[in-house]
Amino acid sequence: MLVRKNLTITLHPSEEQEHELTECAEEYQRVCNIVSKWFFYEHQLRANRKQFNCELYNKLRKNAPRLNSAMIQLTYLTVTKRYHRLLSLLKNVGENIDRVSLIKQPLNFAKMGACYAYKMNYSFPKKGKFISLSVLSKRIRLPYTVKPDHPLMASTNHFGVAQLMRLFGHWYLIVPVSYEENLLSPDGKI
Repeated sequence: MLVRKNLTITLHPSEEQEHELTECAEEYQRVCNIVSKWFFYEHQLRANRKQFNCELYNKLRKNAPRLNSAMIQLTYLTVTKRYHRLLSLLKNVGENIDRVSLIKQPLNFAKMGACYAYKMNYSFPKKGKFISLSVLSKRIRLPYTVKPDHPLMASTNHFGVAQLMRLFGHWYLIVPVSYEENLLSPDGKI
C-alpha cells in the first residue's frame, strides 16, 4: 500500500537568494491570480487542463517570461486544487443549492508561496548539503536542513509537487513523499 507523508525542509538562503525566492513567489502568485480569474469568469470553475493549455498557457508564457514552463503548468494545478477544496467544504450547505453560485468572486492567491515539481523545479544534487531550486530565469543552490539519513529522503521514495512557504521569517519547502508501506520497520516507523 502506498503511504504519503509530508517532509518539511528548512531552507537557508543568503540575502540575495531570499530576495530571489520572494520575487519568484510573488510572480507565481500573480500568475495564479490570472488563472483564478480565467477559471472563475470564463469557465465557471469547469475548465480542464486541455482548455488551459489551448487558451491561456501561451499568453502566460508571454506575460511571465521569467517563470519557467513547469511552474506555469503548476499554476493551473494550484488554482484548481484550491477551488475543488473550497467546493468540497461547501458540499454540506445543501443539495438544492448550486455551490458554484455561493462563490461570489475569484479566489486570491496573495499569501502563498510557489509550487515546485521534482526534478523540473527542485532536486537534491548533493543530498544532505544542497537543494537546487528554480527561481525567475535561473536556478539557485541553497543549503537546507533535514537529517541526511531521514527515511523520507530515501532514493526509492517518490517526491511530489512541493510548496515553497515563508513562515515567521524562515523559508520552508513542504515536500509530499510517497513510499510503499512495506518499507516500515516492525515498530511502525519508516
